[in-house]
Amino acid sequence: MTQNLRIRCFLTARDTGARLTEQPALPSLAAEARLPTVTVDTGRRFQQIEGFGGAFTESSAVNWLALGADRRREVLEAYFDPARGHGYSLCRVHMGSCDFALGNYAHVEVPDDMTLANFSIDRDRQALLPFIRAAQRVAGTPIKLLFRNRAEREK
Repeated sequence: MTQNLRIRCFLTARDTGARLTEQPALPSLAAEARLPTVTVDTGRRFQQIEGFGGAFTESSAVNWLALGADRRREVLEAYFDPARGHGYSLCRVHMGSCDFALGNYAHVEVPDDMTLANFSIDRDRQALLPFIRAAQRVAGTPIKLLFRNRAEREK
């Protein structure tokens, strides 16, 4: 039995009107070509998409702050503006240092401080928090933040 397969293509391209714009279909392929089969059952759902995004890191925040005001706005709009950019709505944030921090640090630098008497986010106030707040303003709605610390990564 010969069955033709139709493959639909979509394009999203920066600085164009193409944003999830359907393109002409690819030529039909005969089922005998023995291509892998992908079946999408739209009536069955397994999970809900919470959002798309990236990571807020100390190094990205410091580099963002080093830009001029116009470039900072351009970066934020490209990533977080739901109409003119990607519309990121879910981002990861490190607690303490990470691979993309400017150095090693923790929010509590005093060993065995179980009461968190020495807890401080002063380092995050310099660049990371202003970056997150500015992104929130451009997004227009709250960005969901996922927090992860170094101890959780080492498990």
